[in-house]
Amino acid sequence: MTLTQAQQQFLNDAISAARATQTEFQVPASVTVAQAILESGWGAHHMGNANNYFGIKAQTTNGKVTWGSIATGFVTVPTREVVNGQDVTVQANFRSYDSMAGSFRDHGSFLRNNSNYAPAFQTTDGVAFARAVAAGHYATDPKYGDVLVTIIQQNGLLQYDTSAQDAGAPQDGGTSQDAGPSQEGGTPQDAGTPQDAGPSQDASTDAAPVTTTDAGSDAETDTSTDTSAASGADAQTETGTDTGADAGTPADPETSS
Repeated sequence: MTLTQAQQQFLNDAISAARATQTEFQVPASVTVAQAILESGWGAHHMGNANNYFGIKAQTTNGKVTWGSIATGFVTVPTREVVNGQDVTVQANFRSYDSMAGSFRDHGSFLRNNSNYAPAFQTTDGVAFARAVAAGHYATDPKYGDVLVTIIQQNGLLQYDTSAQDAGAPQDGGTSQDAGPSQEGGTPQDAGTPQDAGPSQDASTDAAPVTTTDAGSDAETDTSTDTSAASGADAQTETGTDTGADAGTPADPETSS
């Protein structure tokens, strides 16, 4: 399926931001872009003014909410998580950013500084890196790695895994995903909209429930409450009781804006 104008614009913007974080944190641009497509539904849902394209959570320690050195604050939105095989909706704190660039930088830092994903940095191949991130429990969906690889391949994203100097302008027209099942088990909507987790809602106003992931680091520690896969870095407490990335992508509740 050919990309819409909005999807192509998002792809262009995402590639630029992903290449910058590849230079800084060595995360292949293809992986960053694929996760952004999946988590934000091609940029349509990023928790509103929070500009959170990866569902990275804020951390809560002894009742105090913190958000690291890159984010600028946090927003509280409903998020769908999978606990003991059951979908539950809880209120969770997610990091907010001044811009897309900040969200992408925090994502790169999150992966780079989380021991769960250390094996991914043993390769520079985007497909192998994506599978290693999935193996690090970025999401609870066992098919998360396959979904990312499908998005990478269907949209020709490996071509962007080059040095910043070689990076030319993003090419038009990649094909939209239609990529297989996304996290929580549904099928990515037109490539990338976290599934079963319904469109992420642009939470600021649309605070739709986000689906979290279990991604691994729960921000600093990996602990997410096991969410379905939607992804994200539950960057929840460095200590995390949630190991994962609890990534939330606002999930199908109210319609997003």
